Amino acid sequence: MVRVKTYVTKRITEITDIMKNADNCFDLVQLRGSAEEDLKVYHPDEFDFVLYNQKWKDKIVFNEKQSLPGFAYAIRKGTTCLDKYQLKDPKGAIDPIQVRAHMKNLVEKAVKKLKIKTDVIEVGPAINFEIPSREAAFPKIDIDLVFYIQQKNWPASATTNISPQLKAVGVGLVPKVLEAPDDTRLWQISFSAIEIKLFKDIDADGGIRKKLQKIMKYLKLATEWPKTLASYHLKNVLMKMNYDHPEKAYWTESNLVPRFREFINKFLSALKVGNLPSFFVPTRNLFRGKDLTEAIQKVEKLIETIKTNPNSLFPPHL
Repeated sequence: MVRVKTYVTKRITEITDIMKNADNCFDLVQLRGSAEEDLKVYHPDEFDFVLYNQKWKDKIVFNEKQSLPGFAYAIRKGTTCLDKYQLKDPKGAIDPIQVRAHMKNLVEKAVKKLKIKTDVIEVGPAINFEIPSREAAFPKIDIDLVFYIQQKNWPASATTNISPQLKAVGVGLVPKVLEAPDDTRLWQISFSAIEIKLFKDIDADGGIRKKLQKIMKYLKLATEWPKTLASYHLKNVLMKMNYDHPEKAYWTESNLVPRFREFINKFLSALKVGNLPSFFVPTRNLFRGKDLTEAIQKVEKLIETIKTNPNSLFPPHL
């Protein structure tokens, strides 16, 4: 894992150096995602990186959209290199569509210059592409680059039920462009930096929280859940369980089976009612607009298989 991470970081630095030379808006890289949180299940063949400029922290602020919790306009308060992407309405708002499209263009030119053959596509807030691997077990490594605008204020729609240490890490804005009829001028409020800090210390008491998340991720992949379900949905269930039950005794190894049952049953219940509240923005439904019919069937079948033949599913290495 360390060898792959070092190699990937070096290749991404090569790509982002080319991007920075073309446009100095992109002047820093920071690792994000399951590789940083130690939540990988299979091979280390997927990595997330965030690009941001520390100088923007006070120059671009957010104005939340009350009807869409967890989303906001990025409003210009000072001169930045993003001024050219301003919208006329709302006044001073930065257009996420143009920013993401420009970043995609920069990535395409960078990988071409490095002679990396790959498709470069927009996926949610990310620019997605592949780089060649040096590992025999997997030939390609999937990369997500996300444009991120750091913020110093705490969103009004966000929970206050987290520690001051986590809250101090702060949020950011990412260009997860919504589809019409939703407002395509909005940016998503990202709590990814806080999640990394949270999961870094989540099992400091010797608990099994990460182990549970890995088991659920493994089962999601092994039983081929539909793409409407993401590992992030599972993570939100676990974060809420952890908040509701912070006591050490609740998360001991001897409680692995009951905690697993609680985890999967809570997830199935959320699927059936079509509502999974975001841990950080409880009024935001992470299942909003998703067809969950196949997902419910898959999870119900998984539960039934576990009851009748658990050894056929559970991974020996987690």
